[in-house]
Amino acid sequence: MKQGPGLALLLIIAWLLVSCGGPDPSTEATNLVPANANLIAQIQVSRIMEDADIQSLYQMAPKGPDKPQSLDELLAKAQLETGIDFRRFTTVKLFSDVTRNDEYFGVIAHGPVNEQLLIAALSASGEIAVSTVEYQGVQVHIAESEEKEPAFAVLDRNTTVMGTLLAVQDVIDLQQGNLAGISGPLYDAFNDLGTPLVSLAATIPPETLAGVADSMGGDQGFGMIPAMGSLHDITVMAVLIDKIGQDLRVETRLDFVNADAATGMGNSLSGLINFATSFSSDASVQYLLEKLELSVESNTVKLSFQAPVSELEEVSQAMEQDPGGDY
Repeated sequence: MKQGPGLALLLIIAWLLVSCGGPDPSTEATNLVPANANLIAQIQVSRIMEDADIQSLYQMAPKGPDKPQSLDELLAKAQLETGIDFRRFTTVKLFSDVTRNDEYFGVIAHGPVNEQLLIAALSASGEIAVSTVEYQGVQVHIAESEEKEPAFAVLDRNTTVMGTLLAVQDVIDLQQGNLAGISGPLYDAFNDLGTPLVSLAATIPPETLAGVADSMGGDQGFGMIPAMGSLHDITVMAVLIDKIGQDLRVETRLDFVNADAATGMGNSLSGLINFATSFSSDASVQYLLEKLELSVESNTVKLSFQAPVSELEEVSQAMEQDPGGDY
């Protein structure tokens, strides 16, 4: 726990995702997410760009002198390099199938994009060649580089999809009514999050949970932390990051196969939090732990954190100034 401003870095990651684009409120991007996706994420671009506190968190994050020092500088550089004015976007939605052996992900971006400028910007470096193929009457552009070959297609003047070729093709099929859109528990969990700054919902593959179990010492490790074996019983995980007034809120929800599994996990997490609180002597860590709230309702465990951004900035600065603190 000797890291720098973790919350700020999390928001920076969100900004890196935003660099792919963002949706227009006139179209529901969820309806363009294919049914085989098991992870959905959404970022409210316009709210992030308009929030002075979040801009402050970006400016606090460590950056080299040759990097953009503010969000305005970052957006201006992005527009120069891509021809896209990201200030005109409102939301960006991402989806993926994390169970596949090959990569499968897409980004549905709503907002005005100049297709030819985008192609020219990608080709300008000389390191990427852009080829174009037609799929279902739509021009699909493939950026051919040494490492990967991402694809993108401008579906209409306010909708662009980017990602792996198969994902882009699936969105085109879905838009044209030839493929089913996402539905079911994952879709419901995602919608239940509302429209926070950042939201994410995912179904957890059994093999991933098995890997977590192994990393914690297998059955022996679980035996040391009562009921942590309930990890195997998680069906959906959902996360949100939001700004409520002057507070930053982070919330994680875990849905389990039954109430007993959820209760067991809740008891284990409560014990871990109490142990960490009593073990740490660092005031900053104590502050963060005290802001955690844990609740269990039916088959759902909810762990939330909420605190004023101004206080989080102070805590972040204190942890940076005392990196050797006893956390």
